[in-house]
Amino acid sequence: METIPVTPPRARPMNMIGDMLKGNPQTDIYIHIIENNHVLNVVLKYMKGSQEKLTEEAKAAFENLKGGTAHEKLYNAWLALQTSVDVLLDVNMSREMKSAEGLKQVIEKKDGLIRKHMMGKRVNYAARTVITPDPNINVDEIGIPDIFARKLSYPVPVTDWNVTELRKMVCNGPDVHPGANYIQDKNGFTTYIPADNAIKRESMAKLLLSNPKDGIKIVHRHVLNGDVLLLNRQPSLHKPSIMAHKARILPGEKTFRLHYSNCKAYNADFDGDEMNAHYPQSEVARAEAYNLVNVASNYLVPKDGTPLGGLIQDHVISGVKLSIRGRFFNREDYQQLVFQGLSHHIKDVKLLPPAIFKPARLWSGKQVLSTIIINLIPEGYERINLDSFAKIGGKVSKLFGLNFSSHIYVSSNPLQNWNVCRPRPAICGTNPQENELSESQVQIRKGELLVGVLDKQQYGATTFGLIHCMYELYGGEVSTRLLTAFTKVFTFFLQLEGFTLGVKDILVTGEADRKRRKIIDECRDVGNSAVAAALELEDEPPHDELVEKMEEAYMKDTKFRVLLDRKYKSLLDGYTNDINK
Repeated sequence: METIPVTPPRARPMNMIGDMLKGNPQTDIYIHIIENNHVLNVVLKYMKGSQEKLTEEAKAAFENLKGGTAHEKLYNAWLALQTSVDVLLDVNMSREMKSAEGLKQVIEKKDGLIRKHMMGKRVNYAARTVITPDPNINVDEIGIPDIFARKLSYPVPVTDWNVTELRKMVCNGPDVHPGANYIQDKNGFTTYIPADNAIKRESMAKLLLSNPKDGIKIVHRHVLNGDVLLLNRQPSLHKPSIMAHKARILPGEKTFRLHYSNCKAYNADFDGDEMNAHYPQSEVARAEAYNLVNVASNYLVPKDGTPLGGLIQDHVISGVKLSIRGRFFNREDYQQLVFQGLSHHIKDVKLLPPAIFKPARLWSGKQVLSTIIINLIPEGYERINLDSFAKIGGKVSKLFGLNFSSHIYVSSNPLQNWNVCRPRPAICGTNPQENELSESQVQIRKGELLVGVLDKQQYGATTFGLIHCMYELYGGEVSTRLLTAFTKVFTFFLQLEGFTLGVKDILVTGEADRKRRKIIDECRDVGNSAVAAALELEDEPPHDELVEKMEEAYMKDTKFRVLLDRKYKSLLDGYTNDINK
């Protein structure tokens, strides 16, 4: 090494022991290197024969070195320098220096720079508990227990326009939400608000803005509804592992409540996962959380731009059942469903005219969803047009005919999922093409869903679905609101309609069971032909002869076992596939 790395002096400060100033152990390592380097220089000068130029100190240093001849002294000086440089990189290289830290010790293990100071710190104003799902809160909200709302606090400077509100909070004290925990004066001194002394709390509240000379006081108030919290689930693997949610305080709860739509971003499930919440402590941090780290701004995965948020499981079932052709509602049910979806909508709700006027005024399930989409599109924007397909295709084999009606028409052609009976020939014009006017073709015109069912393809975490297109057209705020609205209407509809799955729905039918048993019986007899194939015999010999040949092959070739195993597998693959089918 020609040069060595030196950590800056401020990273190795002087230590005070009693009244004595003591150098940092890391500084001692550098001192040793400089001293040893100097001694080696002296030895080299001595050996070159320029002893006259040396000072008395240098001569003494040379004499004190171990070794008899000059060559031995050179070797020892060189070794000492090498050791002191080794210690700088890794303190375990030397037996003497145990108190100091080498560069390796500074970086490695849990107490090193990276794990302790860069990758994670212990922090204040944070909370951690188990997460449970809640389909009733908004996608960008987090339900937090009131115990956290009372413990976490935010510093608010007292001004003329917020003093009334802050006085009420100070009067409530630390144990009543929304209250305050302590007051800080201009010098940074904090006064805790007593929980058990109402008179003292009132006097503290009155003094908040009494004397302008006292400077600005800061009240540390509780978390309020709508405040922003940073939520994080470990391991934090990508940017959306930390997102900002708005608080919804839930009295009496013990867990964080998370909307299903965020599960993919955090890779969370509800089998005991815990999450951390951090409460930003300044206006700049809050602004960042509301506008950059918020859920709506993290709808796409940073790595490839595919959507992260979407509805799953029961909501998909409900969405298909609600938007399927032939589902109608009277005025009360239509308006109730729309209200469920638009419960947070502040403006007037634009309603659609009924799809059927006679014999009764009826609105279709598609119109419920259309009404929600139209109302969430901001004023002054063109309404969305979308051509897409549903997850359930137009055609599929007879075996998987979705039995939406008892009179499914089964022909020799593969069955169309959505056409339950033979279409009549067109009186004029041409017959519709395969997917035309079938429910697997989704068409939205000016915000109205005209044909097709809305399923996972449209509001799951899938590319180019309805939510993704709304995000691209109107921004994350609108697409997040739509996701919330869909969740609420689907949850309500599922409860209104009732939906159960029993053991009966999972049982294999009698006919399929017979076919399966037949395949299993057939595959029991393939053993001999597999052995014959492995032995490369053209005709299959009698069983005893086959066993003899197999034993011979074992003796001759150790790899025969592997070959035979492969033959078994390849023969059984076909049968396995048939059973699965």
